[in-house]
Amino acid sequence: MVLSCSLMNDDCVAMATYGHSDLLAFCRRPGREDRTNCWIPLDGPLRQYTQIVYHSKKKLFFALTYFRDLEAWDLNTDPINRFHIHNENLGASNEWPISFVDDDELKHKSSYCWNSDYLVYDHQSHELFIVTRYIAPAIDQDGTLILPEDNLDDQFPYQTLTFDVFKLDFINHDHVELQYNSSLGNRAIFICSNTSFALSLNHRIS
Repeated sequence: MVLSCSLMNDDCVAMATYGHSDLLAFCRRPGREDRTNCWIPLDGPLRQYTQIVYHSKKKLFFALTYFRDLEAWDLNTDPINRFHIHNENLGASNEWPISFVDDDELKHKSSYCWNSDYLVYDHQSHELFIVTRYIAPAIDQDGTLILPEDNLDDQFPYQTLTFDVFKLDFINHDHVELQYNSSLGNRAIFICSNTSFALSLNHRIS
């Protein structure tokens, strides 16, 4: 569940995923005659939502699915507005422009890795990012990547190999371009299974 603002605010809206298909629903804070404290399912064609963030500047909830569909919801309008965000870099394949690593052997073995995507919002710069985490199925004690056929007894644990970070540059309200970020700059990114965020590291050490 993600909140648009503090629960003390009468305009607070919550969005959550629910059910076996990981659908979306929202709830407004009670306190006005035209609002009730109940969860309302959001009617849309997508399912299996993995990440939700609230964009405080655009006043939109952004949601990312397991199949790399991105959409935005404006819950302050009647009827509710839904925007399916088209990625100019993806086309029909829904594959991010992967940079990965320069090591040719590791790049070859990367096809055995699985990945996980995170939708990240920077509350200070109001920028949105997609972070892709590449996970090796098994890693030996010396850091060597072990292929599945060599790990029949499941004796070696999986391990994160690397991350890719892409900034979402909005062309208009429903079209974006993904810009690869080779550096996080002055920010730290925190990722988790449902919602992720970024913080500025502009601290002065005395």
